[in-house]
Amino acid sequence: TGAVNLSNPEYYATVTIKALLKVLCDSTLNQFHNLAVDALNFILNTLKSRFSNFLYLVIPVFTHLFQTEHSLRELLLHQLDKILKLCGPNFHEQFVEPVLELTLTYLTDPNIKLQKCFETLLTLVKTSKRFLRHKMDLITTKLNQIIRSFEDSRDVIYWVLSVYFCLGEMLDNHLENIISLLTKIITNYSLTDTESLSNI
Repeated sequence: TGAVNLSNPEYYATVTIKALLKVLCDSTLNQFHNLAVDALNFILNTLKSRFSNFLYLVIPVFTHLFQTEHSLRELLLHQLDKILKLCGPNFHEQFVEPVLELTLTYLTDPNIKLQKCFETLLTLVKTSKRFLRHKMDLITTKLNQIIRSFEDSRDVIYWVLSVYFCLGEMLDNHLENIISLLTKIITNYSLTDTESLSNI
């Protein structure tokens, strides 16, 4: 193995991030989990778009923790949303799919605020839309299921339509099903509600 290059500007950030992720993965250290997340947040704010160089460390661990540490899900979702915003177009294609599947899976998790899930999904669509074209079947199937399950919730309808609006022409092959479903939903609203939905 090669010698460790201490002059590499990413060396200390790498060591620190690995140590913090190790703390998060250790359930016996759960009293320090919030502090570890706060420390990661500080590093993220410092590195900004350069945090994309450390996605290979963070995203696989976050994906694992979503499955094993229920109490951390909302905190991690906030971090994912921030990572997406700060990395922007530098967010690597290889991590788009796991983040997409994660947000779609936990959209209806009672332990996570629905709005935060949709905000993260919308951020992913805005920053990585070019990588999602082959995922339209997955996205529309899940979001249409959510509309059917929460058709009386104006907030859910608003967030789903916001995601669809952002996807734009990528939905062309799925418009028939979406319009049919939304037409059914809209008829259940008053004229005022219909107008507000149409303006999104």
